[in-house]
Amino acid sequence: MRFPFGGVVTVNRRARGDVDDYGNDTWTVTSETLTGCAWWDSRYGAGTENVQARDTVTTGLTLALPYGTVIAPTDEVVIAGVSYEVDGESGQWRSPMTGTEFGTVVALKRVTG
Repeated sequence: MRFPFGGVVTVNRRARGDVDDYGNDTWTVTSETLTGCAWWDSRYGAGTENVQARDTVTTGLTLALPYGTVIAPTDEVVIAGVSYEVDGESGQWRSPMTGTEFGTVVALKRVTG
């Protein structure tokens, strides 16, 4: 199910590539634009912390994507020009009463400072 008044997000997917001359993994990034998505503020994992005289701010969002969307913990999500990390595994949101497949739900976080 796509949300009829939902927004657009970009998912940047990282895939492990070859090993470079120094033995380090290389990564390739592909982007996918998804429409009909919804997101809302999540206080889980949000907060501030003073680290070495700098304020660190953690912002959390919950993102609902079209049902069946595959999203990995290594992916990055861009919403309105702001990048977020995927925080954990995604889950499928399906009604146990009607079987309606609402979407794939995932927690996002952004740490600044």
